[in-house]
Amino acid sequence: MEKYLEKLQPVANEMGLNIIDIEYIGKDILDISIARQDFESVDLNMCAAAAQAFGEAIDFEISLDVGSAGAERMIEPDDYKDVEGQYVFIQFKNTFKDAENVEGTVVSVSDDAVVVSYRVKTALKEVTIERLNIKYLRLAVKV
Repeated sequence: MEKYLEKLQPVANEMGLNIIDIEYIGKDILDISIARQDFESVDLNMCAAAAQAFGEAIDFEISLDVGSAGAERMIEPDDYKDVEGQYVFIQFKNTFKDAENVEGTVVSVSDDAVVVSYRVKTALKEVTIERLNIKYLRLAVKV
């Protein structure tokens, strides 16, 4: 799998994509989950374009199944800064202000904290969450 990843990663970077997961399905299909580096959504056309570019990069040696990593994918702590302006769900390690989680838009990210803007009925509020109290952060779909 490493030999494929070495060839696919530069293609993904050129397309503004990250390869989130890659695994074999049986012996003849490589399943690849992608996400955009700007954290915008991945549509069917992007998956098709990536599949074509990836196939060309590996000379179509193996069948590829390329899909989106999902609209609500987990974000690694090193990538928190990249989700500024994005709608997210944050699960706390310890209850914070009588809540176990918050869902809202990331306003800013520092080395120590993440500031999130969220709605309570019609009021817009902001909360600063210490990074040490974040169990996980994932993208969320605003309904």
